[in-house]
Amino acid sequence: MYTITVNPTPVVASASMQSSTDNSNWVPVSGSLGTGYELCIDSDNPYYYLDIDALSSTPEITTTGFTQNAFTLTGTYPQSFFDYWAAKGVISGATGWQGIMWNIINGNAPMFYINNAGTDYQLIDGLQYQMGSGANTLRVSGDYPQDSYTFQGTVTDVNGCVSAPFNVTMDFNTIPHMNVVANQIYCNGETAPLTSLG
Repeated sequence: MYTITVNPTPVVASASMQSSTDNSNWVPVSGSLGTGYELCIDSDNPYYYLDIDALSSTPEITTTGFTQNAFTLTGTYPQSFFDYWAAKGVISGATGWQGIMWNIINGNAPMFYINNAGTDYQLIDGLQYQMGSGANTLRVSGDYPQDSYTFQGTVTDVNGCVSAPFNVTMDFNTIPHMNVVANQIYCNGETAPLTSLG
């Protein structure tokens, strides 16, 4: 007599994301996997780090082999996105990190991986990991092109079962810098008109 155990594929129920400028004091950002994250980027800060604060998956995502939890960029993006990377040398035929990044922005290599760190889940930077720099938290520059970016991937649970592909969408928006109109005098209690600088 044989016993056959059938393990279910993991289902990701919900998640919340965090972002920070210094990778230590996380600022909560609301959202859930599959529905999108609204990330406001301050162009005065050189980098924003991204991390998953909490994630619900049944069964639990494995604590090892997070390269199986890879997510690649999908969809169509504005020319400004490719111009942004081209200015950094990320073009067809590039070598080194630019060549790896070229594959990433064209959806041919993972932009990030989801890792279970034991206490929480993390987004691991795909470029740094593929370059052999270890498991570093995903980060974006403060001048990252504004758009809604969609990533698709799967996760693997503790039983080695792979989930169905699902999307993660991140909306990057720059925080506008406000300033009063120059060379004006305002008295206490008056309303000052504001203009956006960015």
